Amino acid sequence: QTISGLKKVDDFTLQMTLADPVDPSFSLREPGTAIVPKEAVEGKEDAFNTSAPVGCGPFKFLSWVKGSEIVLEKFPGFFMAGRPLLDKVVYRIASEASARDMAFRAKDLDATIVGGAQYEAYKNDPVISKHLIEVAEMFTRVVAFNMDFEPFKKKEVRLAINYAVDRELIIKKLLKDKAFLATSWLPTSSASFDKNSKPYPYDPKKAKELMAKAGYPNGFAIDQAIGTGNDSWGVVVYEAMLPYLKEIGITLKIQQMEGAAMVERIKNGEFQTFIWSMGSGPDILGTLNRFSSENTRAGGNYFDYKNPEFDNLLKQAAAERDPAKKLDLFKKANNVIFDDPPVWYFNYNKAVMAQQPWVHGLKPVAIEMMFQDMTEVWVDDSSPRAKQK
Repeated sequence: QTISGLKKVDDFTLQMTLADPVDPSFSLREPGTAIVPKEAVEGKEDAFNTSAPVGCGPFKFLSWVKGSEIVLEKFPGFFMAGRPLLDKVVYRIASEASARDMAFRAKDLDATIVGGAQYEAYKNDPVISKHLIEVAEMFTRVVAFNMDFEPFKKKEVRLAINYAVDRELIIKKLLKDKAFLATSWLPTSSASFDKNSKPYPYDPKKAKELMAKAGYPNGFAIDQAIGTGNDSWGVVVYEAMLPYLKEIGITLKIQQMEGAAMVERIKNGEFQTFIWSMGSGPDILGTLNRFSSENTRAGGNYFDYKNPEFDNLLKQAAAERDPAKKLDLFKKANNVIFDDPPVWYFNYNKAVMAQQPWVHGLKPVAIEMMFQDMTEVWVDDSSPRAKQK
C-alpha cells in the first residue's frame, strides 16, 4: 500500500516511488518479494515452487525428493568471485527429533536444528556442547490480555501478573532452559532492543499490592484462557502459572484448542487471555504496529491495546529519515509497551543449531536458524565426506 510506482532504470536497478515516508526495505528482503525472471514463473507457478525454481544466489537447484531431501549445487555464475566455497549442499528433511539426533551422532549430518528434547542432552555433552550455535529468535512468547475484559483495563492488574509469576523457574524446569527471558517485546537480536531493559522480577508482594491498588484485593476469575497443546508455549505454561496466580487471587479456566480455531477466536476477541508465540521481527515497524490503536484485531492488534504515547512514537519513527533517530524512537515505543504491558512477557525462543567440529561459517540467525547464508560456509579435511573424495 505504500508503493505508488515502480520503474526499471536498467538491468540491475529498480526505482521505487513511495506513497508514504516509510522504509519498505525489510519487506523487500523477504523471499516473497524477490525479483525473479518472468519467463521462469508466468504460467509455471507450480514448477517454480517445486521442481524448477530460479534464483540468483550462490547455489542452483539440482533436485528435490519430497519429504526426504533438497539438493543444491554450486552456481558458477555467482557474482562473487571464488564463492561459494562448497560444491554442494544437501538439506535432509526429518521431522522426528530422534531421527535427526541419530543421524547427527552418527556423523551423517554436518549440522542440525536442535529441538527441546535434544537440547538438554547436547548442552551436557562435553563435545557437542562446544559446537552449539544459539540465538534469541524473533519470536516472543506471551500471555496476551484482552483489554476489553474489565480487570485488564487496569494497568496495575497487568503489571501484577508480570510480577506474580516466577518465569525463570518455569523456563528452567518446563523448557529445560531452551528459552531466553523476555525483557521487552522486541528480542535481544533486534536493532531497537534496549540493552538497559530488565525483566520483571518475581515479586509476589508487589503483585499483591498492585492488585489491591487496582481494586482487586481478592483477585478475579479468568474464564476464557485459551491456548494450544504446544509443549513450549501452550496450555502447559498456563498450568505452570496456576499456583502463582492463585497467590494473588486469580483463577484460570483453561481451554486447549487447535491452532486454526484459536486464531479465529483471537481475531473475534472471544477470549480473556491467550498464550502464543508471536513474530517480533525483523521488520521493527511492522512488528510494533500490531499495538497501534489504529490497527484492528484482524490486523494484529488482538489485544485491542490503545496507548497515545506509543502511537505518537510509532508515527514519529515511521516518518523519521535518520536511521539512528528512527531506531531510538522504536526503542522508546518498545519500552512503552513493556512498562504498560498488554501481555505477560514470558520468553524469546532460543533457536539452537548443532554443528560438527569440521564445519565453519554457520552463524546465529535470529529470523530463522535455517536461513543460513551458505556463501562463506566450508568444511575442513576432518569431515568424513572429505575423506571419501
